Amino acid sequence: DVLQRYALATESLEQATAAMPDDAVAARTELDRAFSALLTLSRGGSGTLGDSLDRVFERARTAIENRSATDLAVQTTVLRGGFQRLLYEAALTAAVEGRPELARSRLLRLADDVGLAPERTEQLRTSSDAGAMRRVFEAGVAEDVAARLDALSAAGAPEDPDVAYRSLAAAYGDYLLVQDSGRIDPASNRRFVESAEALVDGNDE
Repeated sequence: DVLQRYALATESLEQATAAMPDDAVAARTELDRAFSALLTLSRGGSGTLGDSLDRVFERARTAIENRSATDLAVQTTVLRGGFQRLLYEAALTAAVEGRPELARSRLLRLADDVGLAPERTEQLRTSSDAGAMRRVFEAGVAEDVAARLDALSAAGAPEDPDVAYRSLAAAYGDYLLVQDSGRIDPASNRRFVESAEALVDGNDE
């Protein structure tokens, strides 16, 4: 089942992050488990996304080799966003196949994981067709991404760069869900680049 594989993958990513920096062997074991899940979840999905996540896995492996807990946390957060995108695509596939309740169950799991606003989650529960569910979900995620970017921008130079990097990665992970949606602000990609550059510049001062 797609939801089970998704749950195992995201749990493995969490365990890999928790193991660092004390137990690099355990972190690598959990990361490899998540990678195995990628191979099954990405079947029939976006080949481009699968290739992109493969490269992120390589960066995560490097982070483990370097015993960088923050870098691993950033990479696993992006990977989590990629897995969420794969589950989202599986939800859309179920909708196209005429299985709206299966699509709804997958979207509700995603809504819980990304922290969708309660009113949006309730709209998901009560939407009568797949098209409405997609519109509600994408609008809710787009709102969340915009709010995260606004918060990062308003915060200015962070007191704790590690926390800021993780927050930016979390926002980007959510962005992966709706990056090709008409409901996302077209300037979002540029804002991510600017936020990352601001963090790098702040660390160089």
